[in-house]
Amino acid sequence: MRKLTLLIDALLFCMPCLAQVLMQQGKTVVIAPTCSTAKDSVTGTTADQVAIGNFSSHTYIATKFVAGSSYTVCKATIPFFNTLSPTGSITMYIYSDSPGAPGTQIGTGSGAVLESSFPGTEGTAIAFTGMSAAVVSGTTYWLVAALTGDGNGSAYANWPEATSSSGTIDNSSDGISWNGLSSFSNAPKFTLFSN
Repeated sequence: MRKLTLLIDALLFCMPCLAQVLMQQGKTVVIAPTCSTAKDSVTGTTADQVAIGNFSSHTYIATKFVAGSSYTVCKATIPFFNTLSPTGSITMYIYSDSPGAPGTQIGTGSGAVLESSFPGTEGTAIAFTGMSAAVVSGTTYWLVAALTGDGNGSAYANWPEATSSSGTIDNSSDGISWNGLSSFSNAPKFTLFSN
């Protein structure tokens, strides 16, 4: 077993070396994409935060953005933090725009991430991987956080908003009927990635 582990470690470490040797021998080499190219984002000093799960109407929270280029979203990072140890999970999606509110889901969402894995204060952004949603430059979309398995009101996740950006935030209890949150004028923080 130890030899197998060492062999696997050596192969993973030397994968770029192996690719180089094969290319020099005229072989075709396909290297898997890494989903590490940052694209659209909202960053900056935190002004406030919007809670997910503190009311039943806050089971879905969405923020509007305009794609800066055409690409396929493969990951979103968000600096969520929790209050009083919530027990649900959050999945991130990209939705189309249905004049002024989220429309329909585009592509596939992320894997679910347990709220219990979020820190108690804002810090390192949480990675939501496994997304596959094609966006087109100059088109309006919505980044949607969907809560599953919690929402009792006393324990919830927080999505920080950036002082330096104005934004539109909508909430929903079912992901279909949306309401604007007029009391929030800053955009929640996020970074979207492509391969």
